[in-house]
Amino acid sequence: MQLQFVPSLMAIAAVFSAMVAAAPVESTNDVAVNDFAAPVLKKSKKSDDDNDDEKSYSGTATWYSPKKNGGTQAACSGKKISDDSEIVALNAPQYGKMSEDSDWCGKEIEITGPKGTTKATILDACPECSHGDLDLTPVLFERVCGSKGKGVADITWKLA
Repeated sequence: MQLQFVPSLMAIAAVFSAMVAAAPVESTNDVAVNDFAAPVLKKSKKSDDDNDDEKSYSGTATWYSPKKNGGTQAACSGKKISDDSEIVALNAPQYGKMSEDSDWCGKEIEITGPKGTTKATILDACPECSHGDLDLTPVLFERVCGSKGKGVADITWKLA
């Protein structure tokens, strides 16, 4: 009789284990848990590079001629741009995947440099630029940084 009891007990334990494994998971904002599993962190969609209305960025401003260097079609939706356009090319780390429109596309920003402050729109991408850097059209570079002969200048920028 004892020998029949052991297999029955093992069968009951197996059924109970299967039920516990299939138990619903209770969820909170940051962690999904149940009594029998280790916490599973939910991945947030936001990253440090997401545009944020109150965040300020610093970097280096350079200038480029869409007519001669980057092409007259912007990375953002292929819009037409020129040397006189009040647009900037955003650095690759913040822009994201170069083959797609960035979440930054079309955002108006305020740029401050050694010569002054102005507003511009993000419509292009700068693959060579580092995080925080912007590539400005000639008209913007002269307004914010000074002479194009200077080539580079320290800037800060934020969403306008």
